[in-house]
Amino acid sequence: MNCNNRNYRNQFGSLGFFQDFFNEVFDAVETAEKTIEKTPSLIRANVSEADDKFFLSLELPGISKSDIKLDIEGRLLTITVDKAKDEDSVDYMRREFNYAKASRKFKLSNAVDTSDITAEMKEGILIVTLAKKPAFVPKDIKIK
Repeated sequence: MNCNNRNYRNQFGSLGFFQDFFNEVFDAVETAEKTIEKTPSLIRANVSEADDKFFLSLELPGISKSDIKLDIEGRLLTITVDKAKDEDSVDYMRREFNYAKASRKFKLSNAVDTSDITAEMKEGILIVTLAKKPAFVPKDIKIK
């Protein structure tokens, strides 16, 4: 639509420009809402390292521990979140919370001891602690 056209007219006269403008805005919002509803959830993660451990922090706001599942198969760690949609009677004008099933997979290095993995939730952040195998923990060597 050309907004600079001063002679813009339609069946509503000079107000037609404003009606068409607002229709385009609301159509764009409706299209965005449909896209958000269909877009799978993405679990964002940070990875950090200490001398004897790796830390995997995943952002999971509004998710409870009971909705999270961690699986380890070989060297593949899978974190799955499955929160059902709220079955409330509210008729939303716009809804962006997407409680679809989501998962992230992490291929673990050989330095990780897969038998020593722990996890805890703190303020919407899932912190997974991955212990390093003793052979991969740095050691100071003293010179004699």
